[in-house]
Amino acid sequence: MDEARVYLGVDPGKTGGAALLAEGGGIVEVWRWREGKDPLSSYNILLKYAGYKSIYSYIEHIRLFPSLPPAILLNTQALLVNVGQWHAVLDLLRIPYLQITPDDWQARYGLRHWRKRKARMDALANQAQVAALTSPLALARHLWPEAPLRTQADDGIAVALLLADLARRDHALETVTGAGKQAVLPLTTRRGSRRRN
Repeated sequence: MDEARVYLGVDPGKTGGAALLAEGGGIVEVWRWREGKDPLSSYNILLKYAGYKSIYSYIEHIRLFPSLPPAILLNTQALLVNVGQWHAVLDLLRIPYLQITPDDWQARYGLRHWRKRKARMDALANQAQVAALTSPLALARHLWPEAPLRTQADDGIAVALLLADLARRDHALETVTGAGKQAVLPLTTRRGSRRRN
């Protein structure tokens, strides 16, 4: 177990989730985040992997926009609490992490603006065109057919799987090129600064 590496992806949303992938991309473990109800359960799950050589992790970056309507602001503030709890769990376990914005990770998978495209395709009512469109959930179902992604509420686990896979691919790129962190596209680091290429 000392030589193994695992890759963690975290979607801290209300119906978020977490996923651990092995170096080959296979699922090690996935679980749903229960909106701030029990951060200790995520801590205990990750504690099982403390003997692994390395855990590389990406967490979806959440931003607060003060100009939003109050109802949306309240929902976003609850989301920020989730993010804070995840940061605490990862910090306590000394697991380094990068925050990656939804725009950045979706662009890396070719999913940028997928919701707008899907709405336009749905309006056309052409099922062949709609089927060709992919969402994070559809992509994760395709990449990991064995994953527990049965309902739309499993979208958080799907996002976590994609983030873990992105961490795995970025780490492989750094290892193969020997270029260190500069080989990775600019992402927000845990302290909020931007990487420079």
